[in-house]
Amino acid sequence: MITGIRRRETAEESTKSMFQTAKMIISHFRRDADKKKIYELSSKENNLIELLIASTSVHIYHYLGIHTIDPMDSGNISISSVDNVEKMEKNQIYNEIKRLLGNAIELEIQLMQQENDLMKNLLKNVIDAENDISDTEFEELRVDLEDQLVNILNKYPYVYFFDFTGNLLGYLDIIRQEIVKRSSGLRAISKVIEDALVEEGVEDSYIELSLLKGVKDRMMRDFEFSSKKDLQMETVPIKMITNQILKHLFNGLPTSKRALENWLDAMNFTDEIINKFIESNQTKTDYELFEFDIINIIKTKMRQISLDKNSNDLIYFIQYLSDKKFHEVIEMFTRFGVNDIPEFCNLFQVDANKFFNVLKMYGIGKMDLVKLANPFTNPIKSAENSLRLLKKGLGDIQDKTLDDILSNHEKFGEILDKIATDIDWDAEKLRKLYRKQYIIDQKIIKKNNISTFSSLVLLHDHEEIVNNIAREIYFILFAKIARNISRILETYIEIKEDISLYLLGVKRINSLQNENDDWVAVKIEELMIQRIMNRQKELAIVFDAERKPFVVNGFILARFLDSSLSDCIETLKTEPSAVYFDVKPITLPENIISPISYCIAFDLLHRFKEKQENRLLHVESASKKEDLKSERKKKEIREAQQQNTFNWIDRKISSSIMRITSKGINPTTLYWSDKDNQVCADNMKLHSESGGDVTDLFTEFYYFALTRMKENWSKVKIPEKEKLREKVKDIINSVMAKRLKIAPEQINVDQINSDIIAGERIMVAEELAKMIGKKLDKILYKKFKKNRK
Repeated sequence: MITGIRRRETAEESTKSMFQTAKMIISHFRRDADKKKIYELSSKENNLIELLIASTSVHIYHYLGIHTIDPMDSGNISISSVDNVEKMEKNQIYNEIKRLLGNAIELEIQLMQQENDLMKNLLKNVIDAENDISDTEFEELRVDLEDQLVNILNKYPYVYFFDFTGNLLGYLDIIRQEIVKRSSGLRAISKVIEDALVEEGVEDSYIELSLLKGVKDRMMRDFEFSSKKDLQMETVPIKMITNQILKHLFNGLPTSKRALENWLDAMNFTDEIINKFIESNQTKTDYELFEFDIINIIKTKMRQISLDKNSNDLIYFIQYLSDKKFHEVIEMFTRFGVNDIPEFCNLFQVDANKFFNVLKMYGIGKMDLVKLANPFTNPIKSAENSLRLLKKGLGDIQDKTLDDILSNHEKFGEILDKIATDIDWDAEKLRKLYRKQYIIDQKIIKKNNISTFSSLVLLHDHEEIVNNIAREIYFILFAKIARNISRILETYIEIKEDISLYLLGVKRINSLQNENDDWVAVKIEELMIQRIMNRQKELAIVFDAERKPFVVNGFILARFLDSSLSDCIETLKTEPSAVYFDVKPITLPENIISPISYCIAFDLLHRFKEKQENRLLHVESASKKEDLKSERKKKEIREAQQQNTFNWIDRKISSSIMRITSKGINPTTLYWSDKDNQVCADNMKLHSESGGDVTDLFTEFYYFALTRMKENWSKVKIPEKEKLREKVKDIINSVMAKRLKIAPEQINVDQINSDIIAGERIMVAEELAKMIGKKLDKILYKKFKKNRK
């Protein structure tokens, strides 16, 4: 049983590992199927911006199911045009993201470089000072950082100020942990619509948006400002932020000079990677080659550190590159199969090519190494223990070793068999494994700085593990430049979740019947409008669109209507607004309206409700058409069944009689089964309902079956059709008489046609089916027997 505390910890671990949106975008570059989709949108040879946009578009379309063509309209599209529609929708999403993203990735790389330069400068000062840095040096750092913050505030979109300072202040980690704890807690299963509209959704579904909001709110509270203008006009908040950043950075530095030097080395290496990102962002590059190149650079650096320094230096290096804590780096190594990091570093000295050549030459596989490495399941160790026990009862082998026993089979064959039986191993396999152990010991272990077989298992997978760790670091670095595109992706997710609430709200409003409940409808509408305004406020910052009202609201409308951003911007510009519905058919004035506007929110909600009403009418109309179509289909099926009731019995009789003489056939597989009886009865019942005299129809089916037997086996004798009819009539009369409680001979043909019920048809059909099956089995037996002679 999991305790309450452990359950919370497990939930937190799960949430922390799964909720990063940037990882979702980057993860598509890990899967070949997704990369193929990315290249279809943005060719394999392109710059990083285009590739990231394509990856995000793939996620939005294929994983979130968001469309730019209303699914109701796509129902009229022919099957041959479906692929073209998919391409068109993905291209529209691609163009949307490209328009909203602008040069955000380029700016992110610049800020990443500035942050790295700041940390390098800080570390150099600390390393050079040996003890505490002087007040003069501290002041120089403070002034430089203050100038840097002012520059970011004035020349970059407002959101980048919070990204840059939030990370340096350590706020991102604090708020992320708070979100993790809140997200891993228990949640209400259901809420009334009014409460659901007021509350925001699950924060870890859109972590980057939640982090931005959390950092922004916390900084405004801690440093006492309320807008960008306050920061530009007043010097106190910037000075407070600068001092707090430096204090946090100094407190977070390692205490030893060695660790500081390792961090500085990692930062210099990060510069090299950043330059690669900048280069690939400015020119078109083959992505596969780009990824391969970066991973090789990381692998080379890992090898260099392992050879020149030690395992702790490698851990510090990876810790900085991957933004992980020390224990998280250890966990990463464990996940990739490394439990002994010093030995992992030591194995860089071993010539892997010679190692694999020896394995290949002597036919040694990985499983041989695994068997020898495990002290609990190693058969050689078990054999030595078994020999030790045998020595107690056999005096003539007291001075013999396992090597002596295995080397002299003729003399010690019986002893070896006893040992093999005791450890449940084949004696010959044991001899071969011992030989392999000897070769490994002489050819590999003694010639290299390797002490255990476990190290050999690690060496076998060493190159793959190094590649996996380097690849992991590469994707972590790649994800660092995907923060803003992650936020754009999360806006799609957030509005999609909002739509589900708006639908519930509209449903609640439509369910109100009493005029006294009008205030409830007004309240729900106001809550929906307020939620739309919250989204406007958020999007205005994320899209850097505080002066672009139709971009912000066109995006919301596009998600409401399953349309494209460009079409919805045009709609807002050209179509009359619901705000002036009772006044005059005029459009919203773009030049004097704010992106965060009650008027536009009201207009959007009106268009949303109108769309849902049209969809409902469309669904009702389509449902009626579908019902009519279904009825026609059922009628066609009934007619087809009436025309083809003989098909099954024809195939069954013909195939069974023809196959009974096939070479190697088991005749019992062709004999009449209960399933055959049921299928035959169903077809016969259906035939009896195809219109006409019931007795004649049953007789017709029965007679057809017998004539097919005659055609396939000429020796069959069948009665005349009239005699069969009399026999069928007797069966029908007997079945109906039980219900009518009269003598069978009192039932005439007219009464059969008018009074027979479905259950009686089935009983008659089953009886006749048994007679057909019995006849067919007799023919099969005779023909099989004759063929064997």
